[in-house]
Amino acid sequence: CHGFAPTIFNVPAATSYANTVNVLSSAGNDFIEPGSAATSRIMQRLQGVGGIMPPGGSLPAATLTMIETWINDGAPNN
Repeated sequence: CHGFAPTIFNVPAATSYANTVNVLSSAGNDFIEPGSAATSRIMQRLQGVGGIMPPGGSLPAATLTMIETWINDGAPNN
């Protein structure tokens, strides 16, 4: 997502879906829990829980809504 993430979290572009969807985060919940944006760690971080992501500021509301909808729709690999 931002420069250093592929190195730290082992999320290269070619395998990012497999490394984040239904994968347990260190916080104890999945990074992306298909069908549940509310319990997905990535959505929590985007909303400022545990620190705001991305670093330096939040995403526009429309982008957050798009991500939330995608997760709630089952996080299809598209």
